[in-house]
Amino acid sequence: MTTLPRRPASGDSSTKKGRKPPESAGDAAAIRARHYTAILPPAPKDWPHRPVLVCANTDAHPDLQVSGHGAGPLPIGKPFPFSSDLFEGTCLIRLRDVPSDNPAADAAYFQGRKRCFQVIIQGRFREVLKVSEVLTGHEFARPLRALPPAILLRTASAFIRRLAPGSDIKLQERRPSAMAVLAATTQILSADAPGSEPDITCLQIEENASLLLGATMGEGDVPPARRKRHLANPARAARYSFDTDTVYTFDFFQHILDAATYSLDLGFVRLGIDRFLDHQPIQALAKTTDGRYLWSFQVWHETLIPEDAGSKGKDGEDERLNAKGT
Repeated sequence: MTTLPRRPASGDSSTKKGRKPPESAGDAAAIRARHYTAILPPAPKDWPHRPVLVCANTDAHPDLQVSGHGAGPLPIGKPFPFSSDLFEGTCLIRLRDVPSDNPAADAAYFQGRKRCFQVIIQGRFREVLKVSEVLTGHEFARPLRALPPAILLRTASAFIRRLAPGSDIKLQERRPSAMAVLAATTQILSADAPGSEPDITCLQIEENASLLLGATMGEGDVPPARRKRHLANPARAARYSFDTDTVYTFDFFQHILDAATYSLDLGFVRLGIDRFLDHQPIQALAKTTDGRYLWSFQVWHETLIPEDAGSKGKDGEDERLNAKGT
């Protein structure tokens, strides 16, 4: 049995204490063997955006630094800076019907749109990486449980592939995952010279992938749908690279996953996902094919936390949750 201790509520020092140094690129096996979601967050009563908590996944990604927040709650509706060994930039997360640190701006963004979830990442790579080497998606340390009938799994997988062409979906594995090439998944991609990058707090970021794609797809602007289809093929994506000078903006948004209710809207049915995840959160992440993380943020929902997880032990500490081991 693996015990999942509670994550410190806030502060950088508590998350750094006792950390092992980040693995090297050659230690991919050790990186893959990590518990992606090893530690429970503070009790929901302490969450500033209840029923949701967004936090850095420092368990899987110990070199991820979020100044002023550490492993504690991250802002919703307001940008926050972060850095890792492979990327340095800013993140903005907007979630429909979830308490926000900038409710007026979030309301304006969602007004008249079906979207219910947005994550924007903007910044620079610290190492030149092939586009095919940078993935995004979700991953879990333990098997999913009580999965729905096969027809619903096929429908859910089809929806995921519509959002992320070329997705590699493994829902019934010991370590389930759904991963795809990041540049083929993001709805909007903008590659700009420093100082020319878009304002991520605006209501609409425009596609501008010419600095990434060059003239290989013809003159003029390349529509997002065409860019996504083109880069969904890893062999084609390997022809391009993220450099360390350009400022990249990745705008991920969608209308299927509702963080407020932790459910998937499949059109003909709304499917609650908390009961399948075995107390593991969804993520907003990017990692390389050799297992190194650029960023990883967890999106928890209070329904993931067992009712007895917050009970106090004899020493006044939160009791540990016994979960199925990995």
